[in-house]
Amino acid sequence: MILPLEKQVCNEDLSQRLWELDVPQESIWYWVYQFDTKRYLLKQGEHYSPKKFLESVSAFTVAEFGELFIKFDRQVIIDYNPNTKLWDMDYHIYGSDLYWEDTADTEANARAKTLIHFLEKGIVKL
Repeated sequence: MILPLEKQVCNEDLSQRLWELDVPQESIWYWVYQFDTKRYLLKQGEHYSPKKFLESVSAFTVAEFGELFIKFDRQVIIDYNPNTKLWDMDYHIYGSDLYWEDTADTEANARAKTLIHFLEKGIVKL
């Protein structure tokens, strides 16, 4: 079974939040707003980047999140739970009360939510 592309990139809402948090908008795929249908569509290519096309945001893949996560030294557990059919995220610094957990419907969304949490809480900076 081939996973649909929409499940391999983070969704439009999370992509928009990453843009608001000033995450560099460099990816293979972009969510591009279509005025005629009033919805976002996935488009490939750098000519759709927000630098050139104002109504777009990066739709990061799991691999692209991996490249971003390498830049900071944080251990996050992201696992698929077959019972709930969700991705579980868990972050804890031992010896402190810093603990966070959440779930997402896809691995890309799990990674996006994790990065958003880290940026909003000031745990990491890009």
